[in-house]
Amino acid sequence: VSFIYELINSGTDNRDRIMSELSNELESLCIMKGENIGGEFYLDLYDDKEKVYEYIDFTFKAYHNNTIYQNKEKLQELKNIEKLFRLIDTKNNINIYRQAFIQLVALFDAFVFDVIRIHFLNNFFVWLKLFENDTVKLHDIAECNTFVDFENSIVEKKLKSVYLKDLMNILKNHNPGLFIIDGEAKYVNFIEMINRRNCHIHNNGVVDNSYLGISKNNEKPAFNIYGFDLGSYAEIDQSYLNMCLNDCYEFITKISQI
Repeated sequence: VSFIYELINSGTDNRDRIMSELSNELESLCIMKGENIGGEFYLDLYDDKEKVYEYIDFTFKAYHNNTIYQNKEKLQELKNIEKLFRLIDTKNNINIYRQAFIQLVALFDAFVFDVIRIHFLNNFFVWLKLFENDTVKLHDIAECNTFVDFENSIVEKKLKSVYLKDLMNILKNHNPGLFIIDGEAKYVNFIEMINRRNCHIHNNGVVDNSYLGISKNNEKPAFNIYGFDLGSYAEIDQSYLNMCLNDCYEFITKISQI
């Protein structure tokens, strides 16, 4: 069988040609081993052409099945390679840079709110002035048993009334130096980052008016610092992700220390 397999593997696919090659091989084996123990196998096989053809057909099937198995393995390898390429293809929504970016901004969002909550509670009246002025109903005050409870309720109310971009604007007005990173003013970069996150979550990364900052009150793009056109794809590659990671780290470090 091994001899037949090697013939098939070398490109011989004709049964009669294989029979001819195998007959020559059997003849040699009969001469060399026919008189030895077990040599009668070669002698009997040499005289039984029908049995030889059975071996040939069996080996063809084995070779065919093995080829199918190997092809399936190669196909699976190609599929795995294709999946890996998709993971780093910045045009694909499942790419690792996009997924990491979305998670990064979500964590950044949560961290900024948590830090501002702490600062707000520790310096209630200072931070209260930074938020939009509104009225407090007497009944709402009466529901608070202590002034600490009142402070907590106001802090939560104020934070629930704003989004991350609003907080960033409040922080910019309060302390513009927070946004100086590596010697560069990065406020617009943070707003662009937040807009790009929203663009990917709500519009699959396709640039819309919300990303561009276009509205009824503002017809010109406000934070389109990368010059995207409406309807284009806001790509997230490794370089952009690394920049965002650095900026977020530096900013978080700064607001933790104010």
